[in-house]
This record gives sequence, structure tokens and C-alpha cells, in this order.
Amino acid sequence: MDGYETELDEEMTRLAFQMSHEPISVKFIQEFSGFSFEGIKIPLTPRGSRISIPHFIAIYLAEKDIIEDFTEEYPLSLQSLTNAVRNEIRSGDLQQIHPYLHLLAKEYLLSELQIESSYSELELKRQRAKFYQLTKERLSKLVKMADNKNLLSKKRTDLTASERILFQKIANWVQCWKNVYIKR
Repeated sequence: MDGYETELDEEMTRLAFQMSHEPISVKFIQEFSGFSFEGIKIPLTPRGSRISIPHFIAIYLAEKDIIEDFTEEYPLSLQSLTNAVRNEIRSGDLQQIHPYLHLLAKEYLLSELQIESSYSELELKRQRAKFYQLTKERLSKLVKMADNKNLLSKKRTDLTASERILFQKIANWVQCWKNVYIKR
């Protein structure tokens, strides 16, 4: 790996860790006796209760059928991706989407481990196609934005966590290219 790939890979690993610790609201379908480890505390929780817990713990509890499947709330359904693509195409500006959409897609749509997936093969194929279309639309806008100095200094709330990293890299590359090839 060259320097850029290593740096980008480290940032994506950091983002994945950050996402795994993000709190997510879940509903308990069984009584839970509680949990405490390294500063993470989940209280005794009666059946039917809804609380926020870290994403990585939610994955574990969902696998043990202690909580409802929370992944249904993710913006990865065919309808939500279709709507996101439609909104992105209609607008010249980047649209607000889930801050960890790309990481969620990597985990749930793009993973080769879709054996236990709740999606049918055809639905998964359609979702992947919509996700790629959305990514292509947004990447095109990122490249155009990277050439605009006014947009570089602005705090971007319309970018996902991974797009923020990519946008900064693209902006740096555009600036370097301009310095080398365009005389001022």
C-alpha cells in the first residue's frame, strides 16, 4: 500500500470503530439482566423497553434474540436508497443522508458474508445497484465541490463521515494539480 491508501485505510478503520460505539435505540424482546464492562453500562431492562446502546453491543444482542432486529431502521432498504438517489439527482447540492451510510452498506450490503442476510438475492442486487448509483452521484458532486474554494472552508454537515475524509483528499489533490499544471 502506498501512503495515501494506508492513511485512508487507517481513517476508515477509525470511522468504523467510531460507528461501532455510536448509540442506537433498540427494543428488548426479552428481559435483560444488565451489563457493565469498561465503562459501558446497560441496566436491567424489562421486556418491551427501548433504550440506546452502542452499535457493537446491539449486534451481539440481536444475534442472541434479546432485542428486535434494529437493522430494519437503517437507510438501506430499496425504497430508502431509491428515494436518496432521486433526491440526489434532483438537487445540485449534496443531500443529507445517514452519517455512516457507506460503513453500513459495507457491513450489510457489500459484505461477502450475506449467507444469513434477511434480504433475498434479487433485493440485495437491487439495493447494491441503488447504493452504487447514489455513491456515483455524490462522488461527482464531491469532485465539483473540491474545486470551489468557498466550499472548502465551509463546515460540511451534508457529508457522511467517510465522505468528509474523501472530500479533503480530493480537495488537496485538486489544489496540488492546479499548482503544478495551471499557471496563476
